[in-house]
Amino acid sequence: MFYKTLERIFIENRLYKKIETVKTLQGIHETLSESLAPYRKKLVRDPTYEDRERLLQIPIRRISQFDIEKNKDEISILGESHH
Repeated sequence: MFYKTLERIFIENRLYKKIETVKTLQGIHETLSESLAPYRKKLVRDPTYEDRERLLQIPIRRISQFDIEKNKDEISILGESHH
């Protein structure tokens, strides 16, 4: 559920656009970390380096075809299974 929410924030808010001109991996992670900070309250924990790395692996095709409703449904289902 954490990662689905993180992924939705990353894609819905187009945070990937903020890293397009960053030249170093460290800079990309710093920019991504700062970009995610305002959404921290929507997440159960702080995103780690590995979490950010996983976001960077999302294929552009998947970002462009991202189905927000499907993602929200998956989060709902996962949330219900934890109660």
